Amino acid sequence: MSDLYLGIDIGTSSTKVVAMDDEGIVHGLGRSSYHTASPQAGFAEQDPETWIQAVKESVRDVRSQLRESSRVRAIGMTGQMHGLVMLDARFQPLAPAILWPDTRSAQEVREIKERYGSKLFELTGGPTATGFLLSSLLWIKKHRQVIYDKIHVVLTPKDYVRLYLTGIPAMDPTDACGTGAFLPSVSCWAEELVNDLELDPKLFPKILPSACIAGSLLPQVAKELGLASDILIVTGCGDLQASAMGIGITSPEQLLVNVGTGGQVFQLLDHYAFDPQGRLHTMVHADGKSWHAMGAILAAGLSMSWIARIIGAEGDEMSSFFEASSGLIACEEDLFFLPYLVGERTPHMDEKLSASFWGLRAGHDKTHLFRAVLEGVAFALWDSFDVLSSLSQQPKVIRAGSGGLRDVHFRQLIADVFGLPLEYTNEVETSGLGAALLAQAGVSGADSGEMIDALVKPVGTIWPNMVRHRAYAEGFQRYRQLAQVMKELS
Repeated sequence: MSDLYLGIDIGTSSTKVVAMDDEGIVHGLGRSSYHTASPQAGFAEQDPETWIQAVKESVRDVRSQLRESSRVRAIGMTGQMHGLVMLDARFQPLAPAILWPDTRSAQEVREIKERYGSKLFELTGGPTATGFLLSSLLWIKKHRQVIYDKIHVVLTPKDYVRLYLTGIPAMDPTDACGTGAFLPSVSCWAEELVNDLELDPKLFPKILPSACIAGSLLPQVAKELGLASDILIVTGCGDLQASAMGIGITSPEQLLVNVGTGGQVFQLLDHYAFDPQGRLHTMVHADGKSWHAMGAILAAGLSMSWIARIIGAEGDEMSSFFEASSGLIACEEDLFFLPYLVGERTPHMDEKLSASFWGLRAGHDKTHLFRAVLEGVAFALWDSFDVLSSLSQQPKVIRAGSGGLRDVHFRQLIADVFGLPLEYTNEVETSGLGAALLAQAGVSGADSGEMIDALVKPVGTIWPNMVRHRAYAEGFQRYRQLAQVMKELS
């Protein structure tokens, strides 16, 4: 009988479940998609029950792919960060969850910035943004007092699903860092800040280490999922930290570049450090012994899917545009795209920024537009990395996440822009794999870093074209000038 570990990933658009064995080999993958509701402009909500149904469907899908002799030993958790789930004393949702893209709390964020200034960056590792649990909770207290008065505990999305599995409410340090109400330097809730904002500290759950055993699968839930009730549930971590583990990040010498709906650059730190200008976030890492700095952009894959829809390149057609545009360098033709479709985080922290093309000429066609968008996303990621590099050492290699970075031409663009070799793996669902790896570490007691080094190996390397890198380095300076113009106009 072979042991398996499930990694459950509660994503923004779908839930994924990965089944992995002791050697890190994936034996099954289940997925269930859902939508985000926007009942008003700027709102982004999901019914927490949607995630539970998606977990049931995804686990059933995975089980159909496994041998009868397989035994699930443990389950690890990950998911979209920052979201607010509000539960009453019976652990029932009081309202739809408010997700990370939600911008309703812009006024609350401005008030926090004015009140605390740069002191907040030192305390919480970075700025509070719209869509963060803290700012969303302040909005609820101000605008939905009846709901606020009934709240017994607040959780993030993956923690709500773990509550369903175990009956125990808790949060791990990585997701807690993403709330805006946590002290990453000492790994505990910022109770003084919470009290000062006139919120109730009792609403925030206990903190459990990412790789610790949080409980076991409830008998009734086990029956619903078709699993054994003695399966251990490991706490888990945020999706970015899980993705870092799933692609083998264990050293500050490795830079994670991730492209999903948004995009991130991520690098481990051997000490706590923060950006005094509040342009990025420093968080506790899921290994329990280090920190990481993270720069985030809001419209990476979103920009790609947007331009694909505009030019009629959706689905299989998109691959042909990646290839057809790979010989172009749009910035050499003074054609640029600023990917601020929904505002921007690192380094601008400005929800009012707008996207734009610059330098359009009559000779430009769909392929040029597509390439300019890809370069704009790459420049935005490099802009984030430029801030991150002030806190960390120079990395030697990029490890590429999934999403848009599954395309070989886009991988080459990232390698060329950053001027670094880019390593990649074959796994599509790196966050789910990272959650499964945490499950294995949790039940085995193994050091997660040593285990990941042994089990997660790159299958290929993209080497940068340094001639193109020099062209992109020049183009990046122009990109920054244009970004500053847009910031002044916003």
